[in-house]
Amino acid sequence: MNYQRRLRLMVLYTALLLAAVAAINWRVDPLGIWGNGVRPDETLSREVVPYAVALGRPTTLLVGNSRIAWSMYVGARGGLLNAGLPGATLDEMAALVERAVENPGLRRLLIGADLTLFRPGHRGFAERYDALPRRLRLDPLLLLPETLLNERVLDRSRKALQQRWKAAPPDPAEASGLWSAAHIRSEIERLMQLPTPRENPLRREANRRMAAGSYLRFAYARDQLDKLRALIENAERRGVEVLVLVPTQSAAELRALEQEGAWPTLQALRRELAGVHPYYDAAGYNFLAFERRLFIDPLHLWPVVGQVLLRSLLGTGCADCGEVGARIAALPARIDAGNIDAHLAAQERRRARRLERGAGAY
Repeated sequence: MNYQRRLRLMVLYTALLLAAVAAINWRVDPLGIWGNGVRPDETLSREVVPYAVALGRPTTLLVGNSRIAWSMYVGARGGLLNAGLPGATLDEMAALVERAVENPGLRRLLIGADLTLFRPGHRGFAERYDALPRRLRLDPLLLLPETLLNERVLDRSRKALQQRWKAAPPDPAEASGLWSAAHIRSEIERLMQLPTPRENPLRREANRRMAAGSYLRFAYARDQLDKLRALIENAERRGVEVLVLVPTQSAAELRALEQEGAWPTLQALRRELAGVHPYYDAAGYNFLAFERRLFIDPLHLWPVVGQVLLRSLLGTGCADCGEVGARIAALPARIDAGNIDAHLAAQERRRARRLERGAGAY
């Protein structure tokens, strides 16, 4: 066999191998972005989210930072798409929404308005992940090596195919993509039966540092509020219903706020936010903030809690989610310019009762 023939065969075999890898990854679709009916991992990675937004046809889109990505566990199913990005910025969220509204089937947008997003010059992880615009444009130089011609994706395809030959675990999701009330109730009951995590000095200090990082010299910038306003207006112009949620804060975060003297600033931000758009407030001094069994860490709720909040916001309700589930579902209060004064006053009363109890209240 001469050299040129051997070279041609090597190129041909390589091309066939790459085509086979691409075909398997496309058909099995372990990332859940090609619409081939395979249930993807619940939490989509930062690299995958832009492709899921650009290629998917969701009817309800969730955007926000890791509080949305990790605590509202829906992945891409039943018309729902969780496009939360750990360390998100308002600019990144606006880019995702700008691409998503090109889909005429999009009907509803849920924005996780974490109050730390409004810090002056908030950059999040954007500087580490600057390829989001290229991914949203489906740049083939990124799309092919990250989704089709990718060894890690191929390994996930292999595992997905193996799973098909085994008894698959029961899917907790209903056809809507939300978890069933029965599954939510059992998961909450399981968590509530666990002992309350003890905060030894080392754990307490670790939690303090994690929470304090978000509120050190806390301030907010009106230009960040303007970015949120523009994002909302862009969606509403396309006929998309917009829901805004201020996510739950933990006791560790509230303690950090008090230590930094940032509570008044946070209250002022709440007032400003009511002037931008009505929102649902699940943050501040409420029973959930002080139930450590329902938090993964000081910043993130267990996904089952996020599912309850999601059902509440989407109007599905959680009447059969158990007593604790019902209390969680009732938490998000709809706030607008007409009731913001009463809401802030109620927050101050709950805060005062906690502070009267001293450091042990946290």
